[in-house]
Amino acid sequence: MRVLILHGECLGCAGAQRVLGFFLEGLDPSRHDVTVAHAPNTKLERLFPATTRKILIPGNQKFSLPGFLRQFLAVRRLVVRQGFDVLHGWTARDWELTAAVGKTSWRPAIGSLHEHPHAGHIGRSRRRLMKASARLGLDEVLCVSQAVASGCGTVGYVPERLSVVHNGIPSRQPAPPPPSPSEAVNFGYLGLLDESKGLSVLMELCDALHQGAPGRWQLKLAGGTLDTAGDRYVAKLRETFGSRPWWPNLEWLGWVNPVAGFLESIDLLIMPSTSFDAFPTVLLEAAEASRPVFAHRIGGVAEIVIDGRTGWLFDRDRLTEAKQSLVELALHPLELTKAGAQAAVHVRETFTVAKMVEGYFRRYYLHSPAHPA
Repeated sequence: MRVLILHGECLGCAGAQRVLGFFLEGLDPSRHDVTVAHAPNTKLERLFPATTRKILIPGNQKFSLPGFLRQFLAVRRLVVRQGFDVLHGWTARDWELTAAVGKTSWRPAIGSLHEHPHAGHIGRSRRRLMKASARLGLDEVLCVSQAVASGCGTVGYVPERLSVVHNGIPSRQPAPPPPSPSEAVNFGYLGLLDESKGLSVLMELCDALHQGAPGRWQLKLAGGTLDTAGDRYVAKLRETFGSRPWWPNLEWLGWVNPVAGFLESIDLLIMPSTSFDAFPTVLLEAAEASRPVFAHRIGGVAEIVIDGRTGWLFDRDRLTEAKQSLVELALHPLELTKAGAQAAVHVRETFTVAKMVEGYFRRYYLHSPAHPA
């Protein structure tokens, strides 16, 4: 069976693109025949293994009908001439192209969804286009988490055309050792520095740590801002909390590379994000590095973290309990060692690239009667 993955993103390179790289790395050339048709994007191509078969197609970054027609004609000609059996639109921006080519070439068309269908950055026109593509052209939408599938159901997607295939990440062998107990616990934050990531909640947790476990902790913040709004937000945090006696306990590292090195330098990753995150890759990466997490129960977080075993989950409306829990962890760091070891086992058994590849191909075969599984 020949699979054509369609991805027309010309500019960005975020979580969905990283997962595409993982997926391509996990393919077995003797069993999997996959080609990627993508718009020019040098950042994206850096994520592809050297063995990846790639075909450039016209871009249509800011959707326009002429741009779409150019893409459609190029891809349909490609599909018919080269005999691809299944089409897979890797992100929601690729759905309309995948659906149109699939319908007019009589090929199964599948779309992946890596975010909530009504995420804040998705405009009304794009939402309508996504829903129309899913209803009229795609045979199935593959959601990266049950949380995303539930979100689709609440906004009117056809439940029978929704399935879940969790993302997977590569594993290093052997697993890094879990954190060792020490007098001062190294907490860590990794990600964007903006309001949606719950940094004000993180500062409140620091207040509680100073009161309940003075001298027993420090916090490393890895990441940065993307725009002036983020810069203003960080400046506001400094103005509000900069005079706190615990402020010197914070180490601002900026963006870090490699991520694994940062994760192995901390004992517990804190993820206080207040915005829906479909299936946070950073939680998989932390577990792969044998580091437990302390995370807000939102989006797909609870599908990754086993509360009390591979990490700890808290609810925003029960912040007092969250503060108490984090103080207890600072005072009893052996719990972090135990949870880190179990997190590594869990991610390496449950969220592997091999399982992700198997999950996608199971859906491909289901919709391609000429190639039964």
